[in-house]
Amino acid sequence: MKNLFLIFCAAVALASCQNHSKITFSQNFESTAGWYENSNIVKGSGHSGSYFTRTGENRDYSQTFTLKLSDISEKPVRRIDMGAWVRISGPLAKAKLVLSIESADSMMYWQAIRTEDVSPKPGEWTRLYFTYDLPDNLKPDNVVKVYLWNESKKEVDADDFDIHFYLN
Repeated sequence: MKNLFLIFCAAVALASCQNHSKITFSQNFESTAGWYENSNIVKGSGHSGSYFTRTGENRDYSQTFTLKLSDISEKPVRRIDMGAWVRISGPLAKAKLVLSIESADSMMYWQAIRTEDVSPKPGEWTRLYFTYDLPDNLKPDNVVKVYLWNESKKEVDADDFDIHFYLN
């Protein structure tokens, strides 16, 4: 019985150590309602609730995740898995889920996945997701940004963003 308890404790300790190598941020826009004024947050039929972010004719960008790498972790971030649920209004509606990492004066890294890469159906929520290994030249004061960029001027909604940072 004692050996079983020790094995259980060791398994819990190992699992907790592994969790420290991944840091997750998520946003479903439910908790932001009422906290600040933003015309990009809409109440309606979201993916997981009643609120989501909308882009369109006068709004090229969704709500944006913005955080310095040093505020995410003291250890270097080596990989990012990220995703969001998107809903296009019609076949001409197109957007990109963007990951950018910027220094004070330049773009250090930029990648995106296009809505048309996953063939979404108008009016239905579709998952955009990708993984990127990051370059070694990033600095702690570089800023990570994640957002939806609408180039089509047609309505594209986004909800349930999740970003997973994997550490060295």
